[in-house]
This record gives sequence, C-alpha cells and structure tokens, in this order.
Amino acid sequence: MSNDNKVFKAGVWYVIGNFLAKATVFITTPFFTRLLTKEEVGNFANLTSWIEIFAVVFTLNLTSSVMIARFDYSDELNDYIASNLVLGSFVTLVAYCIVILNKGFFISLLSLSEYEIHMIFLYLSVYPALQMYLISSRIKYEYRNAVLISLFSTAASTVLSLICVFIFSNKLIGRITGYYGALFIINLVIYIYSFAKATKIKCSYWKYAIAISLPLVWHTLAGNILGSSDRVMITYFCGDESTAYYSVAYYCGLMLSVFWSAVNNAWSTWAYEKMEQQSYYQLKRASKPLLLLMGGIIFIILLFVPEIMFLMGGTAYMEAIYVVPPVVIAYAFQVVYSLYVNIEFFSKKQKYIALGTTIAAIVNIVLNIVFIPIFGYLAAAYTTLAGYILLFFIHFYFVNKMKKTEWYDTKFNLIFLSGSLLLLPLSIVLYRFYIIRIGIILILGICIFFIAFLLRKKIYSSLKLRSAKPLLDTIETLRRK
Repeated sequence: MSNDNKVFKAGVWYVIGNFLAKATVFITTPFFTRLLTKEEVGNFANLTSWIEIFAVVFTLNLTSSVMIARFDYSDELNDYIASNLVLGSFVTLVAYCIVILNKGFFISLLSLSEYEIHMIFLYLSVYPALQMYLISSRIKYEYRNAVLISLFSTAASTVLSLICVFIFSNKLIGRITGYYGALFIINLVIYIYSFAKATKIKCSYWKYAIAISLPLVWHTLAGNILGSSDRVMITYFCGDESTAYYSVAYYCGLMLSVFWSAVNNAWSTWAYEKMEQQSYYQLKRASKPLLLLMGGIIFIILLFVPEIMFLMGGTAYMEAIYVVPPVVIAYAFQVVYSLYVNIEFFSKKQKYIALGTTIAAIVNIVLNIVFIPIFGYLAAAYTTLAGYILLFFIHFYFVNKMKKTEWYDTKFNLIFLSGSLLLLPLSIVLYRFYIIRIGIILILGICIFFIAFLLRKKIYSSLKLRSAKPLLDTIETLRRK
C-alpha cells in the first residue's frame, strides 16, 4: 500500500472511530436528561467543565508535545511517552495535595462536593496515558487499535455510568462514579502498558516536553475556558437548572466540534507532513474540499436543530433551542482558525498560539460577566461566538506576520466564514416557520440523492479506499456544480 493510500485509509478510520466514540455523548444524553433532574444535569456539566480545565493545568498539557517529539525522538518515542507520564502524575499529585489541604476553599470556589474533587484527581492521575497512546498510534498509522480502544473506553464508561445511575440512590454520584471510574481503569491499564513498552525513564525528555507544552498550557487552557467557562459562570450567576438548559443545547452544537476534532486529528498529521515536504500547493488544494464538507455539515445540523433538541432533552429543554445556532457558527470559525494554528504549531510558535487563545478567553470571560446576568444563559452562546471570531482574526494575523498565509486560500476561507455567519439569522427565522424548513430539508435531500446517483461510481471507488483522489474529485465536482 502506498504511503498516500495508507494516510488516507488511516485518516478515514480515525474520523469514523473518533466520531463514533464521542458520538455516545449525543446518543446517551436523551437518557440522562430523563433520568436525572435538571439540577443534576447542570451539576455534572459543571464538573466536566472543571475537569477539562484541570486536565490541562494539572498535567502540564504534556500530551501536546508528542506530535512534535516524533520528529526529534522517532526511535525513542516509547521512552519519551513513559517519562512524561511520570512527570504528569507527579504534578497532578502535588496539585491534589494542595487542593485537599485547602478543600473548604476549593469546594466553595468550584461548586463541587469533596467526593467530586477526589474523583477529578483520581482520573487526572492517569488521564494522559490514553491521550498519548492515541497520538502515538496516529503517528504510526496504527488506526485499528486506536479506533477500537477509543470506542471501548467510551462505550464502557457510558454503559457503567447508566448502570450506576440505576443502582445508586444518589443518581448524580452514580453518573460520576460510573463514567470517570471506568475511564480511570482503562487509562490505568494503558499507563501500565506504556511502561512495559519503554526501556528507560529519562529526565532529559522533561525539559524538551515542558519547552513545547508549557506555552501551550495557556493556549489549551484558554481554549477550554473559552468552551467551558460558560457553564461554570452560568452555574454561578443563574444556577444548575440554567446550566442544564445551556448544556443540552450546547451538546447539539458540539456535534460539529466532535466531528471536526476527529477530522483534524487525521488532517493535522497529514498537514504536518506536507509542511515538512514544503508541499504547500497540496495543502491549499486539499483544504477547500475539507471546508466544503464542514460547510455542508454545518448547514444540515442547523436545519435539524429543533428535532435534535427534542431528541436530546424532550419538550422540557426546547426553550434553549436558540442557543444552538451561535454555538454551531462558532465552531465554523474554529474549523478555519485551526488550519492556521497547525501552521503556528508546526513552526514552533507556541507563544503565538498561547497569546491568541488567552486574549480570546479573557474577552469571553469579561463578556460573560457583563451579559449573562442581564440576558441569562443565551448570552453565553453569543459570547462564545464572539470569542471564536476574535480567535480567527488573531491567528490569521500571526500567520500573516510569519508570511505563511499563502499556504491556504484566504479568499476562499473568508467566503466560507461569511456564508456561515449568514446562516445564523436564517436558521433562527426558519425555526419559526416549520413548513418552509421542512420544504428546504426535502429539496436538499432530493438534490443529495440525485448528485449521489450521478456520481455513484466515484463514490463507490472512494469507499473502497483505493486512493484519496476519487473522493477529492467527487468533492471538487460537487463544488463546481
């Protein structure tokens, strides 16, 4: 199998596997919104928000260094991973001791129980193991094991969580114990496996990893704050019930982010290779069908928001329907600015990445403080959109400063973003006119079926995974039409 075919095949399976693994959030949310009270749903959302933030700070974000370390330590990657797992666990243990010694303060600050704090640090002590294993598998194109482990970890944590909700008298504790307990066990097994593959632990790897990861702590932390602080601040200003409304609606918009995260995991691996080879034309050419694909998914999600919201939470959560469009459009901006972040990351300009995300996060927090008390949880969706728009312009500015914006088609990217913004008011209007929206869905479905029928041979050829070219040709044909 040629290298390009191997990359394409691995990329497709990563996208499918990661999407299916993370899609369980959407599949199981309808169960949990009906089994738990709104306050319990909101409390769990607050907990996951803090875990997303702490997972960056209390592990020094060491996982982010693995993708770059493969170029400098290609023959020592197993030792590199094991060494940094030790460092991550040590930092997490120190942080745990500090928090426990001041637990009264942190319980009040985080709006969490002591049990929840213990569970957070138990999980974080081994959290990087699975992440580093998956990155290592992507680098080696060992997609089968990576996909299977991703699916298994998600399925196991979800199933155990559902079982514990029925068993425990306190359903919230059951949800937390089942979900994070299962993830802890799986990560612990991979943690031990990583040490079995290593031959030595070297402190010299720590200096390298910290040099790359520490600046990215601020980037990743700010990114998580941008995506998670909304729920924390809604809990603070409005209470757990409002957090529940926002979280269920946010999960609908998160569908796009989950899909893009899976796509970008495959895309970035390929993109870094093209940057290394200075194949900028291929990079620019391939980014266009990628954005066209994401644009189609954005439009489809926006059309089906009322049905998705009903499925996720039932009539009890339908009042939060207008949270979804600005969140989805925010992720459209994330798609485009991620392309530029990849350039910054490859160029080892982590300070640019960190600075940009920090600025956007600060602006987002300030806007939340101002507007959430006035307009309630709906304001958080628009402050998130504002933050992601700002992020795009910041990262574009930095890459332009590096004179590398020509690696992508700027005009095409701006058209994509402008079109995405126009979908925001259009979708809000369509939710009020049911018949018109259904008519558009039917017309769109007929067009997709007709085009798929005309291009059935190329689509079939692509699905056989013989080459990436038939798929790219198919998307290019759709673009020209």
